[in-house]
Amino acid sequence: MILKETCMHAATCEKAKALVTGGISLTDLVSEVNSYGLVSIFLAKYLGCNQAFKFDTSPRLESGNFDVNVRDVWGTLVT
Repeated sequence: MILKETCMHAATCEKAKALVTGGISLTDLVSEVNSYGLVSIFLAKYLGCNQAFKFDTSPRLESGNFDVNVRDVWGTLVT
């Protein structure tokens, strides 16, 4: 998902296009906002326009729990 957002932004933002054309990285990882078990939530920003966005290292399930954490619990119960 994060790759799709980055590519879409690069295609539509003029400042992002200028950075990519010049061979400069488009994003900067600012910090880890939070962590939930095995999941981290990161804050990154686009260097051209300073737009910030958050992304998770695991998708959420319909229940709201993170996929990797549920798999970890089930794996622990089975073994």
